[in-house]
Amino acid sequence: EKGVEQEIDNEVSKIHQCLLQHTDEVASIKARPSFKWKDLVSFYLECEDRQGKSIQLGKRGAGLRRLLMVAYFQYLAQRESVPDRPRTQIYGIEEPETYLHPGAQRTLLRSFETIASRDQVLVTSHSPVFAGSTDITSVILVTRENGVAKVQEGKDVDLEKVAKELGVEPSDQVFGFKACVFVEGEKDIEFLETVTKILKEAGHIPHTLADVGVGIIAVGGSDSLRHWITRNSLKRINRRYAILIDSDRKSLSDNVPQRKLNCKRQCEDEGGLFFITKKRELENYLHPDAIKQNCGKNDPFNDFTDMKALFGENVITAVKHMSADQILERDKYVENGQERHEILEIIRACLSLVET
Repeated sequence: EKGVEQEIDNEVSKIHQCLLQHTDEVASIKARPSFKWKDLVSFYLECEDRQGKSIQLGKRGAGLRRLLMVAYFQYLAQRESVPDRPRTQIYGIEEPETYLHPGAQRTLLRSFETIASRDQVLVTSHSPVFAGSTDITSVILVTRENGVAKVQEGKDVDLEKVAKELGVEPSDQVFGFKACVFVEGEKDIEFLETVTKILKEAGHIPHTLADVGVGIIAVGGSDSLRHWITRNSLKRINRRYAILIDSDRKSLSDNVPQRKLNCKRQCEDEGGLFFITKKRELENYLHPDAIKQNCGKNDPFNDFTDMKALFGENVITAVKHMSADQILERDKYVENGQERHEILEIIRACLSLVET
């Protein structure tokens, strides 16, 4: 029994560490197991606050209980790479957005996406955050017409109707720029803004993207519903755009996922520019010296290393320590015997979206 209790405590402790990312209200969580071997093992959770008062989780507020749910799924997502992982499971979650602010919803969604790489996650939601950030091929629309439930999925889904039903709107930012570059996340914006500034100061480009009115906007993956809606809005107002996404390749022999290639073809057919990184993600273009200066780590890595797992979620901030020469060293590739520079070429192409 002591061994089982210790294992439960270890797991609960890991969930608590995830919870601390959202609130410092709970100083510790203790599992209180009850051993009745004919019924296996049951337990409840007891939360201790900063004043040392312990209260059963079931008696805490709904907001805290929901944050613990977020922490639990973060923990499950982190277990994805654990050896001897349990068999594939199915998770069903009804309206997970309840009592959660949008930031926590996005954190929960990222955990669902990680878990869904091996397990099946079914979510019913009225949240624009969940709907807008979801791969459009994974959206199922259920409506009721004349008392009869109607289900649309896959290619049959009316995306305009989904957007209207859930209030998913295009990014308001697009209307303030002459052209737009869509990226997957806020950290990608930081990378591009910093790199363009460094390259301009070194004389490799005449302007930054901001100088000429090209906005960099994070809208999630290239096949998310919000991305689709925003792209359609740009077409309506005749604005040019480019899309930059990570290849997510884990080795040189890996192929770019077909759904990304399909999106590239569709966007280029619409007149947009579409770039898929040759390396795994933008973090793989960071220079080792900049990473060492930023976080003090000097671990070896290659073009397909999971950089966030190796150096931390904020490794991208190392870009501010890079010189122009280091940027050109890291983005260099050879094509038809000619040395070329991937990031520099992407930035120049994005600058060409507007006349200067």
